[in-house]
Order: sequence, then structure tokens, then C-alpha cells
Amino acid sequence: MKSTKNSKIHNLSLQGSTGIIVGIISLLFIFGLKFILQSYTSGTEGFSLLPISFFQILVNSIIILYIIILYVVISTINKKRRKKLRLKGWSSHAKFIRKIILLFLLIFGILAYYFTNTGELNYIIPTAIILAGIIAIIVNSKANGNTLILGLFFIVFSILSWFYNELEFTFLKIAYGILPIIYSIYYIKK
Repeated sequence: MKSTKNSKIHNLSLQGSTGIIVGIISLLFIFGLKFILQSYTSGTEGFSLLPISFFQILVNSIIILYIIILYVVISTINKKRRKKLRLKGWSSHAKFIRKIILLFLLIFGILAYYFTNTGELNYIIPTAIILAGIIAIIVNSKANGNTLILGLFFIVFSILSWFYNELEFTFLKIAYGILPIIYSIYYIKK
């Protein structure tokens, strides 16, 4: 087995092409989600005809599909990278990161379900951004790149989205779309 200088290369990295693809997928998802929400609230599109319970199911299903797609994309691209480096299995770093991500996805799922059912939809985006920031900060010591800075940016955009609800989709696009792309480009050049 070929040894590598960095034992932190793991299955869930956003470095290189992974972060760029994740950023693009996230931007497409966010534009689509914003369109669906605006269509529902405007009353002019087909989505506005859905009863609220079906609309909630639709939005939650889209979010779950987005998470699954991202997980598959990230895992597949990093599997190729790990195969090229002749690394096998999940390292202890990757297992830790995976557990943290799954824990926070569960927390987000519970909170999003609660916010959806109580009609407090304006809390979903700031919560999604801040949880991603907390994940990035927690996994910093196990990650190859400097996810601490990434996490701090996420938290800043979360706080901004709490205070400027009319711009929350813009902050979501920056946090989930633009920041992973910048992070990836930085590590490609490095």
C-alpha cells in the first residue's frame, strides 16, 4: 500500500473538483427551492394549488434528495481520489467526520420538521447554515484543509440571514454554493 504524507485524506472531502461540483449542485438546488417557495406563496403557479401538507412533504423530500445526491457525489469523487492514492476503507478521521455530519443532519431534520410544522419557515435557512458552520469547526482537526475558516464564514452568513430574512436565500447561495467553490479553488491552487 502506498503511503501518503497526509493521513487526513478522507471520503468526505470538499477539496478539488468535489467542492466545485457540490457548489454548483447547491446553487441549482437553492434556485429550484426558491422558485418552488415563491411559486407557492405567489399563488400563480401550479405549486400554489397544493395543500400545505403536500407542499411540506414536497419541500422536505427535495431537501432529503439534495442531501442524498450530495453525499453520493462527494463519496464517489473522493473514492476515485482515494483509489488513486491506494487508500482503502474509512480512516478514523473520515469515520469521525461522517458521525458528526450524520448527527447534525439528524438535528437539522428534526428542527426543519419542527419549523415547517409551526410555520416558522424563516428559521430553516439560518439553521441549515449555522449547523454546517458548526460541523466545519468541529471537524477542523480531522480535515485536510482549514475548515475552521470555512465554518466561521458559515456562521457569519447564518447570523446575517437571521437579521436579514429577505436576503436569506442570497446568504444560503453564498454559504452552500460559493464558499465550497472558493474553498476548492484555493486547495487546487495550493
